[in-house]
Amino acid sequence: MFGANQHAYSGHLEPSYLAESSLQLGGIHNLFARAEYVRKDAEELALGPTVPEGEFNVMALTGGYLVEVGGASAVRAGIGARGSVNLLPASLSPIYGSATPTGFAVYVRLAPQTVSARHDRGPHVGH
Repeated sequence: MFGANQHAYSGHLEPSYLAESSLQLGGIHNLFARAEYVRKDAEELALGPTVPEGEFNVMALTGGYLVEVGGASAVRAGIGARGSVNLLPASLSPIYGSATPTGFAVYVRLAPQTVSARHDRGPHVGH
């Protein structure tokens, strides 16, 4: 996916790109990955007065896993984890503490179950 910002005070574009994919295995195991790239100026990053001037190329890579739990109920539950690494210009390292800050999260997902998905599992699942 591609997008771009064009500010009223500038004639140039700040592009952004996004690619993501997911893979479902065995009906309940889900793998996902995402790659993002954006170009932002110092003002948009809002990092304070000591930020170097200019535009910055910022990238992020994210991957994760989700397992769906439970049976045929009105709510589809899942437990997952995701990790990410950001790729920043060296000039932003002092602000973030690294040119490659990382993150990790463990989460619970609750989503409504579609009627067809409940029927596909059979009338006696969970009884």
